Amino acid sequence: MASLNDTIVAYLTVNNIAFVPGDYQTGQPEGQADQVLHWDSKLGTQPTQAQLDSAYTTHQANIAAAEQAAAATKASALAKLTALGLTADEIKAITGA
Repeated sequence: MASLNDTIVAYLTVNNIAFVPGDYQTGQPEGQADQVLHWDSKLGTQPTQAQLDSAYTTHQANIAAAEQAAAATKASALAKLTALGLTADEIKAITGA
C-alpha cells in the first residue's frame, strides 16, 4: 500500500493543484496511524481517504500509460529507421538504443 504522503502527492497532481513543501504535513501522533496534521486551505478542502486512494490509482495508471506510449513511440521510430534501410548498428550509433 502507498504511503499517505504518496497518496496526497498523487491527489494534488491528478487534480492539478500546485503545492510547495509545508502546504500539508503528515505524521503519527503518539503512535497512532499516519494522518494529515496540517492542510493549507489554499489546497482546497482536505480530501477523504477514499479520494486519496482513487487519485493514487488514477495517478499510477497515468504513469503506466505514459510509459507505454513512450515505448510504443520508440518502437515505431526504430521500425521506421529500419524501413529506411539503416542497419541495427547504424541505428544504435545514432540513437544509443
